Amino acid sequence: MEAFNGFAVTMEDRMCVLHSESEVDKRKAEVRRVTEELRTAKEEPRKKTGEAMILRDEWKRARQERTVFEIVVAALRTKVVELEADRDRDVRRGSCDAHCEIANGFREVLTSLEKRWVEKNKEVSAEIQLHEVVANLDLLNEIKDEGLVVDDEIVASSAAVPDWSVEGLDLPQVFEDSIVGDEDAISSTREEASS
Repeated sequence: MEAFNGFAVTMEDRMCVLHSESEVDKRKAEVRRVTEELRTAKEEPRKKTGEAMILRDEWKRARQERTVFEIVVAALRTKVVELEADRDRDVRRGSCDAHCEIANGFREVLTSLEKRWVEKNKEVSAEIQLHEVVANLDLLNEIKDEGLVVDDEIVASSAAVPDWSVEGLDLPQVFEDSIVGDEDAISSTREEASS
């Protein structure tokens, strides 16, 4: 009986084990599910950590790029300031050159006018002298041919020559109030010359 009892106990244990096995299978499935959830839960922080590391690296790269861009912008601003200074200098230089060129042009015109004036004065003087010589020759020929008296000719020629005295000229009237003293005229002339 003892053997039977041992067998019965073994059978009961096996029956419990069978009940337990189905429960064990259930528990195993639940353990697998929980293990899978745990593994997933462990992987999720790793993924988040990996994403955070990627974001941190991108942020560092963006920060470095920003620093590089700031340096480039500062260099470009410096370059713009230098270019503006060069442009202003070139404009001033060009303006000065243009003023000098205009002044040289005026100087050339004035020199040309002065040469023409001198030539014109020489021509006029030569023409006046020519008329005088011709008139003198005509007078001498007339005296020689007609035997004129020189005194009569002088009276006749003095009547024909216009009066070149100041009295015959139509000059503007100058009043004593408008006359500047010698010292004032000298000082104003010096001021004009210095400016």
